[in-house]
Amino acid sequence: MSYDLWFWRQTRPSALSPDAICQQLAEDKLIDGIALLPIDEIKAAIVAEFPDIVDGLTSMTWEGNGSYFEVSWSVTATQVSMTCGYKLLKNPEPLNQMIDVMAGFGCALYDPQTGERYTQSDTPKPSGDT
Repeated sequence: MSYDLWFWRQTRPSALSPDAICQQLAEDKLIDGIALLPIDEIKAAIVAEFPDIVDGLTSMTWEGNGSYFEVSWSVTATQVSMTCGYKLLKNPEPLNQMIDVMAGFGCALYDPQTGERYTQSDTPKPSGDT
C-alpha cells in the first residue's frame, strides 16, 4: 500500500477545492492560477537532498528507512506528486525533507488522504520557467 502527497504553486485563490485541483492536475489539465514549475531545478534540488535517488527521467525513486518513495511530475509541469510506502510514515524525516524542498519552490503540500492543503510559501526560488 502507498500514501500519496501532491505539491503545486497557486498564483491566486481558486474557486476549485484542493481535491478538484488535484484531480484536474492528475489529468494533466492546465488550471488558471496554477504556476508552471521549474522541473529541472526541482529535480536538482531533490538530488541534492537525496544523493542516492534513482532518476528514471519521468520519475525518481528513493529507498531507505525500510521503505521507499517515488516522485513524479506532470507533462504540463504544474505539479509534483510523491508516492511512499506506509512504513515511511513511521519515520517521516524523508517526507519532511521533500516538503521542505518543494516549499523552496513555493509549492504547498496537499494530502489527498486527509483533504488538507497546507500553507503555501510566499518565497519561491527564482526561475526562468514561471
